Amino acid sequence: MEYVLGVGPAREVAERNQPVLASGAAMDGRWPGYGTGLASLGLGSVAALPLKAPGGCIGALTLFDPRPGRAEAGEFDEVAGAVTDNVLLGPDADPDLYGGVDLRAVVHQAAGMLSERTHCSVDEALALIKARAFARGESAETVARRIVHESMDLD
Repeated sequence: MEYVLGVGPAREVAERNQPVLASGAAMDGRWPGYGTGLASLGLGSVAALPLKAPGGCIGALTLFDPRPGRAEAGEFDEVAGAVTDNVLLGPDADPDLYGGVDLRAVVHQAAGMLSERTHCSVDEALALIKARAFARGESAETVARRIVHESMDLD
């Protein structure tokens, strides 16, 4: 949902490099559309923590709970530190964690194809893909695959 809507706790953590906690109605107030989406999935609270490295924030650990108000500031700091130190940056970390693959390669390919077909910018094409995905309740990857493999247009 964060990728499609462009808002959410992980994005906020990456921008601020500080933990984010939200529960209940505060989730939708903070991230319009995203909070409603979480509630529709039966989630009542979210906590996101920065994965800190010497150069800054390298990602976010986001935790969801069906019960509102359960996450407390500082409660998961050790977990975020362990993920960063051991999984991402430690001596045993996998340097090719995702096999060198851009996990959204098909989305970018579809954005380029749609940009060419509709004579719009790639950013505008990407926004169209995300909007179609949101409107249909699908992932951006699903819509992108249809564009790439089935020559789907977004008219």
